[in-house]
Amino acid sequence: MMLVRLLFMVVWCSGAALPSLVAQPPGYVKTYTLWADALQLAATCTRLDLSGQVLTQVPADLPRLTKLTYLNLSNNQIATLPPQVLAAMPQLQVLVLSNNPISVLPHTLYTCKQLHTLEANHLQLARLSDSLGQLIQLRTVQLAHNRLQALPATLNKLTALETLQLAHNQLASLPPLPAAPPLRVLDVRA
Repeated sequence: MMLVRLLFMVVWCSGAALPSLVAQPPGYVKTYTLWADALQLAATCTRLDLSGQVLTQVPADLPRLTKLTYLNLSNNQIATLPPQVLAAMPQLQVLVLSNNPISVLPHTLYTCKQLHTLEANHLQLARLSDSLGQLIQLRTVQLAHNRLQALPATLNKLTALETLQLAHNQLASLPPLPAAPPLRVLDVRA
């Protein structure tokens, strides 16, 4: 029988609890060895919530979860989101990264063409790529409490956008917003 190691904290995967790590003090890592059929279950996982687990990095086996439509990595200590993680998730629809010290979103984010919700509040983002305009399915973009000084001009290509939260950034102005009527919430409070 083949053994596979997964580095997950408390994991809920499409409603089924997987063997997991119990949250430990920072710096303490304990792994469980899962049998191959547990990995097979993980390979069919569509929703993964790793929020609030004191993670300092993204689990190495996360790119194996290619069927994910929902990924929550919020409330951790993740500073870098490796490009291969999002590159392996073409079906991703919801990405929650809030409350992490991430300063740059990987370029592979813009390959997630089905993404409709991006929650990236309380990060350390200073800029966004012009490639943001490629995510034309985006309906909700939450970027409050970052260090953004400007937004990409391609923001106007997000014609499905309903909610744009930009409060508590360093924005001096906004680029043209989408002309289509769906925009319902625009929050730019200082």
